[in-house]
Amino acid sequence: MRVPILFVAGGIALLTGCQTLSNQPTSEGISTAPVVAEKVTIEPAQADVVEVVEITDIWQRIRLDMQMDIPDEKLIRQYRDWYIKHPEHLKRISERATPFMFLIVEELEKRNLPIELALLPIVESAFDPFAYSHGAASGLWQFTSPMARHFGLQMNWWYDGRRDVPAATIAALDMLEYLYDKTSNNWLYAIAAYNTGEGRVINAAKRNKRKGIPTDFWHLDLPRETERYVPQLLALA
Repeated sequence: MRVPILFVAGGIALLTGCQTLSNQPTSEGISTAPVVAEKVTIEPAQADVVEVVEITDIWQRIRLDMQMDIPDEKLIRQYRDWYIKHPEHLKRISERATPFMFLIVEELEKRNLPIELALLPIVESAFDPFAYSHGAASGLWQFTSPMARHFGLQMNWWYDGRRDVPAATIAALDMLEYLYDKTSNNWLYAIAAYNTGEGRVINAAKRNKRKGIPTDFWHLDLPRETERYVPQLLALA
């Protein structure tokens, strides 16, 4: 992994001045003593010191690039406390993620998408590429068959693109970009829509607007699973 190193060189300014005035006769024929200007030396400026953070692993790379606001919501606190009290759970997930996380982070950075989305497979499948849900979703990113085909994944007797991590990652990020656009560039809406569909999220926001109540994610009436889906991701972040 290439690590950019930043060198900052402070400018060094040295100013000396020396001026000599020759003997000049006065109007009365009396010479004056030569006048020598005082030599002034300015000490070199100190170079600015910039602390360079060396990125040693993919998790540190994710941490340094996080940008999403984490509100002080009850569900976020509950999930955060659970993760803190069960470090062995995240340790197992980290081991499972090892073959895949670099690929996911590279693709997110290439698309300029929030790095927090790299944590979504933890919520979806605990980074198990062979995970299969009761809703017939499969793979690291938990695609159902119709959505998988819609976003270009192939499936047949011999091959299931949902379990092909590079292919499924491309499809999942395509879907998230689509949902972000459909939900008026709201990432919490888009993440919720990844779980429950954009129709439910958009309609819930419209209902709130008609009632004159806030339309942010935390006030939407969504399925219970979705209401906990977004807090889990933010708690992980």
